[in-house]
Amino acid sequence: MASLANEAIKKNKILERRVELDHLTELYNRVYMEWHITQAIKEEAGYFFILDLDGFKDVNDSMGHLAGDQVIQEFARLLKTVSDPSAILGRMGGDEFAVWDSSLQSREEAEERYAAIAEGCRELTQRLGVLVSCSAGIASGCRTGEDFASLYQRADEALYHAKSQGKGCFCWAARKEN
Repeated sequence: MASLANEAIKKNKILERRVELDHLTELYNRVYMEWHITQAIKEEAGYFFILDLDGFKDVNDSMGHLAGDQVIQEFARLLKTVSDPSAILGRMGGDEFAVWDSSLQSREEAEERYAAIAEGCRELTQRLGVLVSCSAGIASGCRTGEDFASLYQRADEALYHAKSQGKGCFCWAARKEN
């Protein structure tokens, strides 16, 4: 009986993990990303990044969806490599990713993190032979009672402002009004 119970627990944990993660990248999926960040912003200050791959549709259209999947997977690996182990990483859908990082202590450190991501994109471009760059919106979260939707909206607005400035750049989100 104990063996069957242990096996059931093991299978349940595997299923839980499969539900939490995006199947392509093994980052959190949108639902779990939102849940984890909702918990985090109640307890800690940090920086929230919304990242969007620039011109990603062109990769799928010109090289096929398998090549696009490879770019998505490599970008996810890049995020894991340059992020602090405590950061919460997720794929929000398509070519949009999000990062919550409470290890960053200043705007300068957040900008350095984006610079590391941008540099990693340049390295991916060389290695994969396809243009990889990303734009970002960055919002600071400071335990002000802000909910995930508001934090996401601020970062998303900054992302669209960055995209209007060109490719491979970031913009800061407006500060939350109390």
